[in-house]
Amino acid sequence: EEGHTDVGSLVTVDIMLEEAAEGGELTVGGRAVPRFRAGDAVVFVSAVVHGVRPVIRGRRRVLVVELWDGPERHCGHRCERTEGADCVDV
Repeated sequence: EEGHTDVGSLVTVDIMLEEAAEGGELTVGGRAVPRFRAGDAVVFVSAVVHGVRPVIRGRRRVLVVELWDGPERHCGHRCERTEGADCVDV
């Protein structure tokens, strides 16, 4: 995994719903997060490089929440418009 940052958000929260039987480790800042188990949450600054190692066996499910600063958005994605029913990703 190469890793990425969550551009634009301030804080990222990962909540483990289901662990992979093998693989699928979360890395933050180049290091694997130890003991990230079902029901656990990891909170980190979104600008830190993070990623997930490949799942070898089983299934991994995680709820990811990003906290943002700025004007309220009325759409379900990261567009630049703050109003309007015809929100278009720019």
